[in-house]
Amino acid sequence: MAWAGWHLPLFLNANTTHGSWPVSQQLIWGATILAGSVLWTWMYNNTGSVLAAAVFHAGMNSIGVFHPADKAALVPGGIPDPWLNFLAEISSAVVLVGIAVLVVLVFGTDRLSNHTVPDTSVLGLGEDGSRSTGSRAGRRNVGQEQQR
Repeated sequence: MAWAGWHLPLFLNANTTHGSWPVSQQLIWGATILAGSVLWTWMYNNTGSVLAAAVFHAGMNSIGVFHPADKAALVPGGIPDPWLNFLAEISSAVVLVGIAVLVVLVFGTDRLSNHTVPDTSVLGLGEDGSRSTGSRAGRRNVGQEQQR
Protein backbone atom coordinates (compact mmCIF):
# COMPACT_ATOMS: atom_id res chain seq x y z
CA MET A 1 0.00 0.00 0.00
CA ALA A 2 2.92 2.36 0.61
CA TRP A 3 3.91 2.16 -3.04
CA ALA A 4 0.42 3.15 -4.12
CA GLY A 5 0.47 6.04 -1.64
CA TRP A 6 3.86 7.14 -2.97
CA HIS A 7 2.36 7.45 -6.46
CA LEU A 8 -0.87 9.14 -5.30
CA PRO A 9 0.33 12.69 -6.15
CA LEU A 10 0.48 11.64 -9.81
CA PHE A 11 -3.26 10.99 -9.74
CA LEU A 12 -4.17 14.14 -7.85
CA ASN A 13 -2.23 16.53 -10.08
CA ALA A 14 -4.25 17.47 -13.16
CA ASN A 15 -1.03 18.44 -14.98
CA THR A 16 0.21 14.84 -15.10
CA THR A 17 -0.87 12.17 -17.56
CA HIS A 18 -2.14 10.03 -14.69
CA GLY A 19 -4.35 12.82 -13.35
CA SER A 20 -6.38 12.87 -16.58
CA TRP A 21 -7.00 9.11 -16.58
CA PRO A 22 -10.47 7.80 -15.77
CA VAL A 23 -10.84 6.24 -12.31
CA SER A 24 -10.99 2.72 -13.80
CA GLN A 25 -7.57 3.15 -15.40
CA GLN A 26 -6.17 4.65 -12.19
CA LEU A 27 -7.41 1.62 -10.22
CA ILE A 28 -5.84 -0.76 -12.71
CA TRP A 29 -2.56 1.12 -12.49
CA GLY A 30 -2.81 0.98 -8.69
CA ALA A 31 -3.12 -2.82 -8.94
CA THR A 32 0.00 -2.95 -11.10
CA ILE A 33 1.86 -0.86 -8.51
CA LEU A 34 0.92 -3.33 -5.77
CA ALA A 35 1.90 -6.27 -7.99
CA GLY A 36 5.17 -4.53 -8.81
CA SER A 37 5.96 -4.04 -5.12
CA VAL A 38 5.55 -7.79 -4.57
CA LEU A 39 7.83 -8.53 -7.53
CA TRP A 40 10.49 -5.99 -6.50
CA THR A 41 10.50 -7.35 -2.96
CA TRP A 42 10.84 -10.90 -4.25
CA MET A 43 13.63 -9.88 -6.61
CA TYR A 44 15.60 -8.04 -3.92
CA ASN A 45 15.13 -10.77 -1.30
CA ASN A 46 16.36 -13.44 -3.70
CA THR A 47 19.25 -11.57 -5.32
CA GLY A 48 20.23 -9.03 -2.65
CA SER A 49 20.71 -6.61 -5.53
CA VAL A 50 19.14 -3.16 -5.54
CA LEU A 51 20.41 -2.82 -9.11
CA ALA A 52 18.34 -5.81 -10.25
CA ALA A 53 15.22 -4.32 -8.67
CA ALA A 54 15.97 -0.89 -10.20
CA VAL A 55 16.45 -2.35 -13.68
CA PHE A 56 13.19 -4.26 -13.28
CA HIS A 57 11.45 -1.03 -12.23
CA ALA A 58 12.83 0.71 -15.33
CA GLY A 59 11.54 -2.15 -17.45
CA MET A 60 8.08 -1.80 -15.95
CA ASN A 61 8.16 1.94 -16.60
CA SER A 62 9.08 1.29 -20.22
CA ILE A 63 5.90 -0.77 -20.60
CA GLY A 64 3.99 2.48 -20.32
CA VAL A 65 6.14 4.06 -23.02
CA PHE A 66 6.25 1.20 -25.51
CA HIS A 67 2.94 -0.54 -24.85
CA PRO A 68 0.77 -0.31 -26.80
CA ALA A 69 3.08 0.18 -29.74
CA ASP A 70 0.38 1.27 -32.19
CA LYS A 71 -0.63 4.73 -30.95
CA ALA A 72 -2.56 5.40 -34.18
CA ALA A 73 -4.97 2.57 -33.32
CA LEU A 74 -5.53 3.96 -29.81
CA VAL A 75 -5.96 7.55 -30.94
CA PRO A 76 -7.87 7.34 -34.22
CA GLY A 77 -8.20 10.80 -35.79
CA GLY A 78 -6.49 12.39 -32.78
CA ILE A 79 -9.24 11.37 -30.33
CA PRO A 80 -8.23 8.76 -27.73
CA ASP A 81 -10.41 5.67 -27.74
CA PRO A 82 -11.10 5.04 -24.03
CA TRP A 83 -11.93 1.36 -24.51
CA LEU A 84 -8.75 0.59 -26.41
CA ASN A 85 -6.71 2.50 -23.83
CA PHE A 86 -8.46 0.52 -21.09
CA LEU A 87 -7.67 -2.78 -22.84
CA ALA A 88 -4.04 -1.77 -23.32
CA GLU A 89 -3.71 -0.94 -19.62
CA ILE A 90 -5.45 -4.09 -18.45
CA SER A 91 -3.36 -6.36 -20.69
CA SER A 92 -0.22 -5.25 -18.83
CA ALA A 93 -1.92 -5.43 -15.45
CA VAL A 94 -3.18 -8.99 -15.94
CA VAL A 95 0.34 -10.22 -16.71
CA LEU A 96 1.98 -8.40 -13.78
CA VAL A 97 -0.71 -9.32 -11.24
CA GLY A 98 -0.63 -12.92 -12.47
CA ILE A 99 3.14 -13.16 -12.01
CA ALA A 100 2.90 -11.55 -8.54
CA VAL A 101 0.21 -14.06 -7.49
CA LEU A 102 2.36 -16.91 -8.77
CA VAL A 103 5.39 -15.63 -6.81
CA VAL A 104 3.32 -15.42 -3.61
CA LEU A 105 1.95 -18.93 -4.14
CA VAL A 106 5.42 -20.39 -4.72
CA PHE A 107 7.42 -18.45 -2.09
CA GLY A 108 4.73 -17.70 0.50
CA THR A 109 3.80 -14.41 2.11
CA ASP A 110 6.35 -14.30 4.94
CA ARG A 111 9.46 -13.08 3.13
CA LEU A 112 8.92 -13.78 -0.56
CA SER A 113 12.19 -15.67 -0.40
CA ASN A 114 13.46 -19.20 -0.12
CA HIS A 115 16.39 -18.08 2.04
CA THR A 116 16.34 -18.81 5.75
CA VAL A 117 16.38 -15.91 8.17
CA PRO A 118 19.70 -15.76 10.04
CA ASP A 119 19.47 -16.08 13.80
CA THR A 120 20.72 -13.37 16.13
CA SER A 121 24.01 -15.17 16.81
CA VAL A 122 25.49 -13.45 13.76
CA LEU A 123 24.99 -10.14 15.60
CA GLY A 124 26.74 -11.29 18.77
CA LEU A 125 23.59 -10.89 20.85
CA GLY A 126 22.46 -13.11 23.69
CA GLU A 127 18.96 -14.59 23.84
CA ASP A 128 17.67 -11.54 25.73
CA GLY A 129 19.02 -9.16 23.05
CA SER A 130 21.94 -7.89 25.17
CA ARG A 131 25.60 -8.20 24.22
CA SER A 132 27.00 -11.62 24.99
CA THR A 133 29.96 -11.98 27.38
CA GLY A 134 32.26 -12.53 24.44
CA SER A 135 31.67 -8.97 23.28
CA ARG A 136 34.31 -6.26 23.29
CA ALA A 137 32.78 -4.57 26.38
CA GLY A 138 32.73 -7.83 28.31
CA ARG A 139 36.36 -8.55 27.44
CA ARG A 140 37.39 -5.05 28.55
CA ASN A 141 35.85 -5.61 32.01
CA VAL A 142 37.62 -8.96 32.39
CA GLY A 143 40.96 -7.37 31.46
CA GLN A 144 40.47 -4.60 34.01
CA GLU A 145 39.71 -7.11 36.75
CA GLN A 146 42.89 -9.06 35.95
CA GLN A 147 45.02 -5.91 36.27
CA ARG A 148 43.78 -5.23 39.83
